[in-house]
Amino acid sequence: MLPSVPPFESVYSKIPNAEKSEQITWVGSINKQGLRRWALAMQDIMEKYKNIQWLLCVPSYDRPSESDLPFILRKLKLQADRIRLKNLSLEELAVEIKKSKILLCSLGGEDGPVSYLDGHALGVPVLCGDDIYGKYYNPEGTGLRCTNVKECFAAIDYILGKPEIAYEMGINGVKWIEENLTEKHQENYLRQIISFLQMIKSNNLPLKSNIQSDKKFNYRFFQERLQIKLMQNDIFKLLKK
Repeated sequence: MLPSVPPFESVYSKIPNAEKSEQITWVGSINKQGLRRWALAMQDIMEKYKNIQWLLCVPSYDRPSESDLPFILRKLKLQADRIRLKNLSLEELAVEIKKSKILLCSLGGEDGPVSYLDGHALGVPVLCGDDIYGKYYNPEGTGLRCTNVKECFAAIDYILGKPEIAYEMGINGVKWIEENLTEKHQENYLRQIISFLQMIKSNNLPLKSNIQSDKKFNYRFFQERLQIKLMQNDIFKLLKK
């Protein structure tokens, strides 16, 4: 399995530095409950910080009308004139994230870990849920993890109030990506996988048809693991040619 990596060397490292704007950016699926929890925190943040703008970046297939707030945000005391909804290209999204003070990511894991890595690669503190994605892709010193609305508000408020800490988190995030998760790292991982498969082929080692840990996962995860095994078989066929 290859780790997810952001397009750091090919795209993000070439995005010019820009002065931070009074903007908080969120990336994800617009109809998830995680967005509503961020919104509950943001309605108080926007009341406390009068200049803060909230940018919601959504995939094109999930984009509601810009003339109205998404259904998931209805009946909240949000200041709609300070909320923008956009569907952006990769480069455009990178510019918006880089000039933001904070990147808000999913509280449910549906956009992890890619959005987290985008924030780190662009030098922005990342706030996310305290789940397995957050623990592995938003490590200490690069952002904060939240489990409820109260913690969401406290995390945003803390970072907005301490720009020097936010700056250090951004620097740490870029360094973490440079040292662990660039395109060059992914290329090295791929070479290791190919080398491993070639070793198995040359020694006529059998490919396991199932593993004991499969029994610990529900049906959806079992299907995914089965697909991985089928992909491995396809790679063996390619190596035999």
